[in-house]
Amino acid sequence: MPAKSKSQQRLFGLALSVKRGETPRADVDDEILDIVDSMSEDEIEKYAGTKHDDLPKKVEEILREIIRNELRRYGKNSKRN
Repeated sequence: MPAKSKSQQRLFGLALSVKRGETPRADVDDEILDIVDSMSEDEIEKYAGTKHDDLPKKVEEILREIIRNELRRYGKNSKRN
């Protein structure tokens, strides 16, 4: 299954690095270790290997960006009045 966001793709990339022994387990948090311990390398690879060019940013970042744009637009409209 492909990753749904850039953030998720990076998370699984780090999990894959731990699974392969490239990153020490002590350097990552419990969320990563849960992934490493509960999934096979092939499963993790499916998420980590997702091309992230077309993936959305983390949902919170997208919402912040939308709000900023709306505030800018509203601010410009209110200056005209």
